[in-house]
Amino acid sequence: MKTNISNVYHFSLREWDSQFFSKKIGDVQWGIEKTQLASANSYDLITTRVGSLEHTKIEVLQNHGFVYCDGDVQLTKDIHSNDSEIDFQMATQEQLPKLLTMLDNMYQISRFKAPWFATQDRDRFYKEWLTKAVYGTFDDCCLMIAEEDKICGFVTLKEFSDYAQIGLIGVGSEYQGKGIGKKLLSVAEQYLKQRNCTTLNVATQTSNTHALNLYTRFGFRLTETNLWFYKSDQ
Repeated sequence: MKTNISNVYHFSLREWDSQFFSKKIGDVQWGIEKTQLASANSYDLITTRVGSLEHTKIEVLQNHGFVYCDGDVQLTKDIHSNDSEIDFQMATQEQLPKLLTMLDNMYQISRFKAPWFATQDRDRFYKEWLTKAVYGTFDDCCLMIAEEDKICGFVTLKEFSDYAQIGLIGVGSEYQGKGIGKKLLSVAEQYLKQRNCTTLNVATQTSNTHALNLYTRFGFRLTETNLWFYKSDQ
């Protein structure tokens, strides 16, 4: 049964999400005249992101049946020269199959979670993201650390004018707890310093305390917090 939104307020279609997940997914539109939006009677799922201090919006969402899914935290740091360089590789299309095998159940802390998304769809989403990073069609590149031809971990980057955004960062299960995450951040900084980037940004879920601890220990500072609210009949 689809969510009836005809009496709530205004929505727009998340076209890419809807196509990828094969369900009609919408987003809440704030402060937009109704005549500016195509009318819609129902969605399978509505997902929206609001600032954690936008109390009025949060109250409106909760009053209309939206439930809290997760939060996200935005962090940033200035890029500095590393004391020592770390060997890394630029992931190639030939290495992509090995990379993709690492992603099954890697991102268990995600807003793409039950009951709204199946585990297989969640993993498929991150595999699509990683594939596009290797091909340079979404994120610009995927850097990885390997030992004896075994991939230890990877990090994807999207460059802008003078800053870059980390997209995905992942460490193989057998290399957990060995400092690979910190090395990947150092590799990202090392690579971006050579490309005259001055700032590195990253986002993670508020429930991902392991990632938050990693980033803050590495010198990232918190700049923004947001909340995700979902509405469906599932």
